[in-house]
Amino acid sequence: MYKTRLLFNVYIDDLMCDLRQSGFGCHVGFCAVNAIAYAGDIVLLSPTRTGLEKMVRKCEIFAFSRDIKFNVKKSVCMMFVPQRPYGAKHLGDTKPLGIPLNGQPMSWVDEFKYLGHIVVCNLSDDADMRRVKRSLYYGVNMICARVGYADKSILVQLFKSYCSSMYGCELWNFFVDKKAFKELCVAYHSSVKKLVKMPRWTRNHDLCLALGLLPCPMHVARRQLSFWLRLCSSDNTIVGALLASDIGHHGRLAESHLQIRRKYELMNMDLRAVSGADIANVFSSRLERFVDDRNRDPNYDPGPWDPGTLGYDPG
Repeated sequence: MYKTRLLFNVYIDDLMCDLRQSGFGCHVGFCAVNAIAYAGDIVLLSPTRTGLEKMVRKCEIFAFSRDIKFNVKKSVCMMFVPQRPYGAKHLGDTKPLGIPLNGQPMSWVDEFKYLGHIVVCNLSDDADMRRVKRSLYYGVNMICARVGYADKSILVQLFKSYCSSMYGCELWNFFVDKKAFKELCVAYHSSVKKLVKMPRWTRNHDLCLALGLLPCPMHVARRQLSFWLRLCSSDNTIVGALLASDIGHHGRLAESHLQIRRKYELMNMDLRAVSGADIANVFSSRLERFVDDRNRDPNYDPGPWDPGTLGYDPG
């Protein structure tokens, strides 16, 4: 599979270079960000319909010269709705004329799954969060059905391996899409309780600490900070141009990253001097401190469940 993708990358490289040198499509500074390709999927980005149509035409010419054909049934167009303060209501009322590919107009859609991540025209993360929630429920139900009788340590390890990746969560702004994120958190914690056969009223933080997991908000925040760390250390020219632009300083991802650091008191952390393991340790210590502070509260009630069954003593 790897060799096949490598050969395809070499094969398609001429098209990518031609598109970037064409001058059409989106640019960040002097860097062309008009064509993004991974495996057999290509995304074309343009601020205008005319520019997008010209890039599609270049793809048609390339395909004809190489005796290949792009699949019209799997190709769609999407118009991203401008965000405030640049919003213009009339741009979202009607769809532009269809752009032809192989003689057939491509349809305009409001959402589309690209590389497993659901992209929505209004940049909302609700649909992708619900995709992860469904995947989480499915994974936990499969584990329970197949090996639900196994030891708790094995079940937790299976949960970490097959249910906690939350692919795509690095791009979310869960401070904006609060309702969908709350639903995901409920699904995450209820799934953990179902997996280890604990009652619904078990305290989430205590249970996660006992099992060596992070609560859902911390888990997503850790993955987002680790992703930001990889972006900052990337030598990719497009990533570097985006980080140096207004998008990198004031975009959705930058705002989410900043709010995470504020919420968890990490403003003084220099991400360029830490590793992904360091970030994980920071959140683990935050969880321990939170549970310890709450347990020291004389009014704290650990609940009707028996923590000894998990090898955890609230003290």
